[in-house]
Amino acid sequence: QRARGERPRPSQKDARGETSKHERVTRSRPFKAGQIPQTVPDQIRYKVSNSWVVVYPPSEWDPRETRLSSDVPADTLELEFAYGINWRAGMHCRPNGEVVYAVAGLGVVYNAREHAQRFFTGHSDDISAICIDPSGKYAATGSMGGRRRANQPVVLVWDLDTMEQVGEVGAGFFEGQVTTIAFLPHDPSCLVAVGADTHHMMGIWDWTTGAELATTATQSGTPPQVHKVVFDADRSGNFVTIGFKHLKLWQFDSRTKSLQGGRSLRYGKVSPIPKEVTSAVFIGDGSLLTGGSNGTIYVWDAGAGQCRRAVPAHKGAVLTMLAAANDMLVTAGARDDSLRYWDTSQARVGSGVLVKLSDVSLPPDIGGAAALGFLSRGKATPVVVVATTHNALYAFTASDAQPWKLLIAGHFQDLAGLASHPSNPSAFCTAGEDRRLNIWDAESSQLVHSLSLSERAICVDVSPLGRNGAPLKQLIAVGMSNGGFCVLESGTFAQVFEATHCREAIQEIRFSPNGQLLAVASRDNFVDVYQVLSGFAHLGRLKGHSSFVEHLDWSRDSRFLQSACGAHERLVWDIQAMHRVSQAASQRDIEWDTFTSTLGFDVMGIWPKFADGTDINSVSRSNDLQLLASGDDFGRVNLFRYPVLVEHAPHHSLKGHSSHVLNVRWLADSRRLISVGGHDRAVLQWLRVPLRAPRHVPPRGRR
Repeated sequence: QRARGERPRPSQKDARGETSKHERVTRSRPFKAGQIPQTVPDQIRYKVSNSWVVVYPPSEWDPRETRLSSDVPADTLELEFAYGINWRAGMHCRPNGEVVYAVAGLGVVYNAREHAQRFFTGHSDDISAICIDPSGKYAATGSMGGRRRANQPVVLVWDLDTMEQVGEVGAGFFEGQVTTIAFLPHDPSCLVAVGADTHHMMGIWDWTTGAELATTATQSGTPPQVHKVVFDADRSGNFVTIGFKHLKLWQFDSRTKSLQGGRSLRYGKVSPIPKEVTSAVFIGDGSLLTGGSNGTIYVWDAGAGQCRRAVPAHKGAVLTMLAAANDMLVTAGARDDSLRYWDTSQARVGSGVLVKLSDVSLPPDIGGAAALGFLSRGKATPVVVVATTHNALYAFTASDAQPWKLLIAGHFQDLAGLASHPSNPSAFCTAGEDRRLNIWDAESSQLVHSLSLSERAICVDVSPLGRNGAPLKQLIAVGMSNGGFCVLESGTFAQVFEATHCREAIQEIRFSPNGQLLAVASRDNFVDVYQVLSGFAHLGRLKGHSSFVEHLDWSRDSRFLQSACGAHERLVWDIQAMHRVSQAASQRDIEWDTFTSTLGFDVMGIWPKFADGTDINSVSRSNDLQLLASGDDFGRVNLFRYPVLVEHAPHHSLKGHSSHVLNVRWLADSRRLISVGGHDRAVLQWLRVPLRAPRHVPPRGRR
């Protein structure tokens, strides 16, 4: 009997004159979970969005492989390390020396001594604000979100040791995102948070019970305009809200649960007046310091609502201020690449004088300092942690011979370029629109090298080294947004070739397994092929796609190339003849060195229900041919058994990213997977581990 969706075709010989073992039928969809097909179709046509994809089962394919695709993998992935931070959400230091921050949809607790991380994964979208309570036991994180109930912005409270959620407030209260959160210093069971609606609504909750204690509008205008809440630790319940043309003083009585104030603080005769208040800190006796977008620090008598003095301090906005012991203040500007130390002992009296003590230069090319904290206060020379606008974390110890130490590195613009080393199981590289090429070591979770590029990078690949006739020098190829690409030596990072043969961005770039050819796919709908050993001579251009080409895979013998484009076309090319392979017999038994195409017989079942054809951005097959990972538009990394042959195949779906997962790649030994999150700018490192409690997903329609 024929399977459903198959239609008979007349028997015929293939292009080699041999009778195929396949039934001359065409199947019109992937296989069903739990069912072993009785016939092997000659070809399978399945629909992705509104396009039909035609694929061919291998000649010796065993239909029993569909049984494997019907169950989740016996292995899963655990998040091992997250590279990068979200400096806009904030950064805080615990009394025990751990650093708390956010990246993508993750709350991260980082132990600098052990260079290890713990993760809170309760959010499904970007974490937009983070704070810790005065005891350092709990953290509160607020997220971005939409109007749907399942994706509304919310504030979650969680234990910093167990990483378990212990409270939730604000569901249905916020719009757009939570812009700032703070615990009350004298009553940490209460917290205040502000949303990004047009009235910038502020609420105060008892997070232990979920009770809403007070709400009020803070400012009307196009959001977000209110960026931060800062409490006066010496005066219970006093706090200010700061933002765009916004500086207001409030009082909250935790006994009566009443909120008062909302009085705007006026600059009076003090000038210049900043357009935006970018930072604030109380320094005792009701004195307040605020930093402006114009680089000026303002000294206030907050109780009287009077501005005492304006002190020119930095180039660009004063992004952060940190009050230290012995009347010391540390500040940082957005554009002057330095930390500045001040004496505040005279700022609390009279006209409010700030005395500049010294400057500390930041390392070159790390951006401005956006947040400061003390990693250790007990030492004679405290360790200052600096979160930078390049999404990195540094530690500064003045007494050390090398005072600056990089703790966490990252990218600071959208990120899609990712490549694993062909043979080194701990090496991979990333390239992003921040014009940075970063080389990483997964075993130590450290940045090895960072290189500045001339253009925004979209894709990257690493050539094989001395195998299968490959050149002895290893190369790194980077595709750019301007339609060009460059090739670098991996050891010296010296540029050996550069070309711009396309008008639009290079979408994918891949070396052949023998290292002798380089395929370059562009948004011009073409694939260009270059001869590496001939100084990257242009071998030819492959034309046939009707949309931008986004995925490339070489065959193991480096003769064939498969490409997939935005119109859901999968084409196979004979590179020796430089033409398209159209005959089924010539395609079905090609062994692919990698499998990153979202289209093909081996990946038919990766598409979820109601997929529109753009939901899956990338896939990667493990080198042991056991697993397939995919990155989707919903911030998930998905893990399937390979090959993925059944419709809507069961899989593990893993949280971490908060944006489209634009690329995934297995490392050489298939023990680790790397994923990059596009707009969340995060690089996540996953460790392959056995599933603790294997479960069988029953076939659809059966019980």
